[in-house]
Amino acid sequence: MSAEFRYLTPSAAGESLYREKGSRFIGLARHVGNEAEVKQFIAGLWDNYPDATHICYAYLLKKDKGEGRANDDGEPAGTAGRPILNQILSSGCEDILVSVVRYYGGTKLGTGGLIQAYKTAAKEAIAAAEITEIEIHEPLSISFPFALEGRVNSILKKYRIQVKAKNYSAECRLALSVPVSVWDETKAELESTHGLVLNPD
Repeated sequence: MSAEFRYLTPSAAGESLYREKGSRFIGLARHVGNEAEVKQFIAGLWDNYPDATHICYAYLLKKDKGEGRANDDGEPAGTAGRPILNQILSSGCEDILVSVVRYYGGTKLGTGGLIQAYKTAAKEAIAAAEITEIEIHEPLSISFPFALEGRVNSILKKYRIQVKAKNYSAECRLALSVPVSVWDETKAELESTHGLVLNPD
C-alpha cells in the first residue's frame, strides 16, 4: 500500500532510562491524537514526577504534515526538544509524543552531553514502544431506500468499509469510514447506485 494511504504510530507506550554523570533521563513514547492530549499527558507527568528538574518533549501530529513541535522546558535552546523531535522524524511515526523527564545529578553535561542524552532517551523510548501501521480513513455519509440495502452491503463488504453509525427511519442512513486507498472506487460505485445519495459531512 502506498505511503500516502497509511502511517506508523505507537499502539502501546515505550519507556527508557538513560544515565549520564548522575543525571537520569526517563524517556516516554506514546500515541496522541491532538494537542489537548499532549497538554494533558505533560501535566500528568508533572503530577507523577513533581521533583523532576525538567520535562522536555516533542510531538508530531499527522494533521501538521510533518511539522512537529518541540519544548526545551528551560534547557539551553536546541539541546532537548529538537533532539527528541529529530528521533521522532527518524522513526517515521506520526500522532506521537515523546517526553523525557530529567533529574539533575549535580554535574553539568554541556551542550553536546545534553543533546546526546535527550537523543538517546528518546530513541530508546521509541524503540521500546509497539509500533502499528494505520490505514487512513475518511468519513462518508450515505442515505438510500430500504430496497437498496443488499446492494449497498455488497459494496461495503467489497471495499472493507466500516459502518460507524446507522439510522433507520423513512430510509437508511449510514455513517461510513472509507479507506483512502479505495475512496475513488467506493464513491464511484455508490454514486452509480440509482436512488442512493451521498451526503456531505
